[in-house]
Amino acid sequence: MDLSDKERLIVGTLLHEVPSPLPEMLAKVLWHAPESFLDERLGTIAVTIREMELANKPVAPVTVRSSLSDGGRLDKAGGALFFDTIDSSAVTIPIADFEAADVWQAYVERQTESTLNDGLSALRSQPSSATVIVKGIIKSLERVATNGSNGPRTLNAPRGFIRPRRRIPMLRAKFSTTFPQVFPLWKPSGIPLSTHTYRCGSGKIPPVEGPEVFLK
Repeated sequence: MDLSDKERLIVGTLLHEVPSPLPEMLAKVLWHAPESFLDERLGTIAVTIREMELANKPVAPVTVRSSLSDGGRLDKAGGALFFDTIDSSAVTIPIADFEAADVWQAYVERQTESTLNDGLSALRSQPSSATVIVKGIIKSLERVATNGSNGPRTLNAPRGFIRPRRRIPMLRAKFSTTFPQVFPLWKPSGIPLSTHTYRCGSGKIPPVEGPEVFLK
């Protein structure tokens, strides 16, 4: 199965089912659409699915097709004939999430290559600013490595968009009832991106949900 087949499989699956929240790889690919898709047609459909899901609109082949048509994007999505063949590629969500890992990796590699090419072009045109440019390249590559993107889809995905991976065990300790206790949300790299605050009068801290990934 090549990359185009996997992209088609992902979109075909999401046309029939968008679990809330999404598993990690599907969430990443969908959140970074259309750039995460090599096939612009499939990327366009994925964007429509994401927009409808975030707007709490029902996602199904007929509703997505109607949204594309109403928004004047059906031709960009390959036209009616192409669209009508996609849902036949649908598989189960776990299989789609597994295949999405390859689609995501290919996207990260494209973003890395693009970032390096842009940096090299800047170095050639402004060699006197090499130090600043190199620092910028490194920062951009770090964003790509962390978020998969150095482009417009670098904002955090909304809460609930991504399936929680685990619960942090309940903590018990004596805390002041005067000052709130602040605990960072769990992140795979161990770097807190945001915090929740609890006032602990009883000495018991409620479990904190940790998201599977933060797309920044």
